Amino acid sequence: MAQERSGLLPRLEKARLSVAAIVDAGSRADTAAARCRQCMENPNGLSGSVTAKQMTEIDDWLSSLKECEKQGHWTALAKGLDRWEQLAKEYLECSRLRSKQTRARSNSWRN
Repeated sequence: MAQERSGLLPRLEKARLSVAAIVDAGSRADTAAARCRQCMENPNGLSGSVTAKQMTEIDDWLSSLKECEKQGHWTALAKGLDRWEQLAKEYLECSRLRSKQTRARSNSWRN
């Protein structure tokens, strides 16, 4: 049990840091999208980004995982972190893709 716990705590911290990375990537994507909209009339075709509601939900979920850790519910924490990490990875990829697409469109309109 102690070995399982010691492996979960770093993952929980990494999950917390993932929230910050997703927020940062989303913010950069929003900034790039705003610039892009200034350069073109029709921004259709850009990937969607992670919404504020989705970020609140994933952050709330992380809080509940922290509670699992505090209460010693290691099996629930392990399963929850597996699913949380997958969703966080998808959110980060989505935000990065949108940022990349928006920058590319913005740059094409500048030339």
